[in-house]
Amino acid sequence: MQAYQLHLPVTTPFKEVIPFSANDVQGVTRQTSSLSQPSSNSLSPGLNGQQPSAMKVKIYFGDDLIAIKVPTDVQFDQLYEKIRERLKIPQQEDISLKYRDEASGKSLAMTDNEQLDVALRDNDKLILYVNYN
Repeated sequence: MQAYQLHLPVTTPFKEVIPFSANDVQGVTRQTSSLSQPSSNSLSPGLNGQQPSAMKVKIYFGDDLIAIKVPTDVQFDQLYEKIRERLKIPQQEDISLKYRDEASGKSLAMTDNEQLDVALRDNDKLILYVNYN
C-alpha cells in the first residue's frame, strides 16, 4: 500500500470585515418554512389567541406510564371511558382515578366533573393514577 502526502498552501486568516446593511439585500425575500409556522392543530396554549383543542393527560397504571390526548372540554365520564378503553379494562370492572395536586403534593380522588375541573384549574399538567379494583 502506498502512502500519499497532501500539501496544502498555508494562507493567512481573513481579517477584514465587510459590513453590510438591510439595504444591501433588497429584493431578497425570506420564504417562511412550514416548520416555522404553527400548525392549525397545535396544542400550545394562547397560540394565535385560540385555546388549544386538546390536552395531554399522563396516566400511571401500575408500573406503566401512558399518555393520552383528550379534548380540553372533556367531561369526567368521557375521560373515565377513554382511560378504560386505553387500558383495556372490561366494563364490569371498576377503576379509581386519583390526581396529584401540585401545590400540596397530595393524591386526591377524582370521581366527577367538579373534581376534574378543580384538578385542571389548580395544576399545570393533569397526571392521573389509575387503580384497578
